[in-house]
Amino acid sequence: MSWAFLSENHDAVAEKLRRGEYDGLVQTGLGRADELVYLMASLKFFDHLDQIQVAEERAGIPNDLQKRCLAILPVLGIPTIANTPERLFKDAGLLRFLGCNAQQIAKGFTQRGPKKKKQQPKRLPFHEDDLRNLLKALAPAQSQTFFQQCVSEFFRAKYVRGGIYAIDGTELLVGDAKTFEGTGTITVPVKHKDGSTTYETKTGYKLIYLLNLKTDRELVVSYRLVPLNTNALQVVREMVTETLQLGGAGTIDLLLMDREFIDGDLLNWLKGDHGIDVIIPVKENMDVLEDMRGLERIDQRPWQTYTKLVRRRVQKNQPKQKVVVPIRVKGFEKLTTWSRCSVPLNGILRLKEDETPEKAHGLVTTLPVQDAIRIDRQYGARWRIENDGNRELKQGWDLETFWGRRLAAVTMSVVMKLLGYNYVKLFHTRSASRLIANGMRRVRARVLDEGFQVIVYADKEFGVFHIEEIATLLGAPPKMSFRRATDVSPP
Repeated sequence: MSWAFLSENHDAVAEKLRRGEYDGLVQTGLGRADELVYLMASLKFFDHLDQIQVAEERAGIPNDLQKRCLAILPVLGIPTIANTPERLFKDAGLLRFLGCNAQQIAKGFTQRGPKKKKQQPKRLPFHEDDLRNLLKALAPAQSQTFFQQCVSEFFRAKYVRGGIYAIDGTELLVGDAKTFEGTGTITVPVKHKDGSTTYETKTGYKLIYLLNLKTDRELVVSYRLVPLNTNALQVVREMVTETLQLGGAGTIDLLLMDREFIDGDLLNWLKGDHGIDVIIPVKENMDVLEDMRGLERIDQRPWQTYTKLVRRRVQKNQPKQKVVVPIRVKGFEKLTTWSRCSVPLNGILRLKEDETPEKAHGLVTTLPVQDAIRIDRQYGARWRIENDGNRELKQGWDLETFWGRRLAAVTMSVVMKLLGYNYVKLFHTRSASRLIANGMRRVRARVLDEGFQVIVYADKEFGVFHIEEIATLLGAPPKMSFRRATDVSPP
């Protein structure tokens, strides 16, 4: 079954309806989700999806249709394949939009059904296990290529803007399950309030992702899914190189990194070879931090002060509240005690409220630090990602809920959710509204204005009709009309 978005043609479909030559009809529930799907189509999401090759077609069910069903799960808020019978397969309008015809929706693609009386009724249009079987036929590399192709459309349409990026990582754990492919295991110390230390073993994956940062959006432009015990430094260079290939030389001006990515050779490569500036916090045991603390003791310059709105628990056992806290920062130039880093480094010390300089936290950067407040605020964007972005991806997009235990299924579920996150972020920006099809907005306007509507499908076209209009076209007009008159034109 070849992919084609249905086009609206009210007059042509009305004539086919009058002649009884239509395929089917469903009540419409058009809304923001439909516009989001049109945005995805405008950025060639479904074109690239169709390029994912599957070795064989199982049970006569089109692979393209199954791939579309998987792709649409995250944006519809359907976390697992097990939820598809109740939340996807019962939406006839959406199934028709994805490519099923009326007969396939009603009778399914195969003749498989219950053989015993106590068995559950036949799944329509196909069984959710067919989606699981499709995932088994895919390779993780196919998902990564698909992700890169979709992100390339963001660059091509100039929706990846500005030169500030951040790289971060998050754990995707599988609990005690030992049947997931490609996982890793780590043991970490856990410190308790009484001063004691215990050790916890974790099993799962590590997701490392590179984001383009703008005030109104954060877009994931590169990712790597690796075993949990993988050193994140192993993939940073290839992720940065991949992004530069997509956006061109000079795409990344500034990279905000976490302590996990501290490495002198990496900073030499970023700044020395590619001209990418960095801001990164230093670890407590690093000489460069003690160097800045020592310089501060003999430095007579005043601290630069600003205030910041943070969420904090004011009293024990109480929910967090927004409070304003004072932040003090001071910059230091030409730091030389990081022997592995050959590029010129500057740094800032940072104090919160009543902290003393001896306990000040440090950031190092390749940028000038005369305006230390600016450096601290720039790095604050990365803190927002760590606190809010990871939480949104894990909880809002169910990143730790995988579509299977094979690595291909895990990878595809992560990729689809990362892309869904990107499209939703872009969808809420003002600039993306230009990409949403005008025809879709006209359809939605009529739905909101006239109430009960029905979509009629005829071949590769559809029309949206009031229920009374359908009765008239079918030769049985109502004796009394309850249709609300309106002279409001759709936008």
